[in-house]
Amino acid sequence: MKATLNLLSFKMSTVIEDANKRANEATESLKRAEEELREWKVANQPLDTLHPTFIYLSGEVTACRAVLAGAQRNYDNTLALQNTILSPQSSNTSISCKSQSISGRCSTGRHTDRNKGMQKIFRKNLVNRDTQCIATGETEGLVGAHIIPLNKSELIARDMLFSPRNGVLLRKDLEDDYDRHKWIFDYDGKVTVLFSIWGHKNSISHVKVSKDPDTGPSKELIDLHNKMAWEQKQHYCPHCWKYVGAINVENHMAGSCEAIDKLGDSNDDVENFVLYSSM
Repeated sequence: MKATLNLLSFKMSTVIEDANKRANEATESLKRAEEELREWKVANQPLDTLHPTFIYLSGEVTACRAVLAGAQRNYDNTLALQNTILSPQSSNTSISCKSQSISGRCSTGRHTDRNKGMQKIFRKNLVNRDTQCIATGETEGLVGAHIIPLNKSELIARDMLFSPRNGVLLRKDLEDDYDRHKWIFDYDGKVTVLFSIWGHKNSISHVKVSKDPDTGPSKELIDLHNKMAWEQKQHYCPHCWKYVGAINVENHMAGSCEAIDKLGDSNDDVENFVLYSSM
């Protein structure tokens, strides 16, 4: 049975690679068509929208967009099919994970054997789109971060799990902290820090969120991630990020939180906690 599933997984990975290749080719074709149209418009001012060349080039752009949309749907449907076919493997293929969420559950999707192939393609698509860490601009040590993690897969359509619309490219340590809800960002790129002594709180205030209409991150998924983060925060100490329960947070901060000593004499973080909790 295991050998059969492994063979099926290999074959599905090949199909996914092909679907991904077609989507990438469609993306490149669209870029070329858009560039040709831009160049013609610049060279032919004032613009005559009834000019035969303009009509032809505009038609090429429209056609390329349609092809890309179809290729992306095919890719997403192929991923959904693999999820459906290989789902019985999920309970038997978990491997050790050093990047677990606070609850002890792996939520990135990088750490199960059956998802390795899909995660590789997922990351490749994000590299093609984002090209660098959206928070720091670095190009090394990057991972594909899921906006809605796989352990919350019931919240979104199956074909969205490994879609680029459910991901961003981040440096590994930032992805781990994002997964733990220590920091979040909105659709416009504004960063909010939920863990008061997060090491990057003074250096990262904005991220570059792609606005690509076909592959850019979904605003709805970003909003959903942030909603879950705010709900979780009410149960964690903002200074040590220890689960203490919503009704015990203030008592924990006042008495047993060892991280408070690291904050010095400033009350800014405590004030920020009160502000965050009231939102």
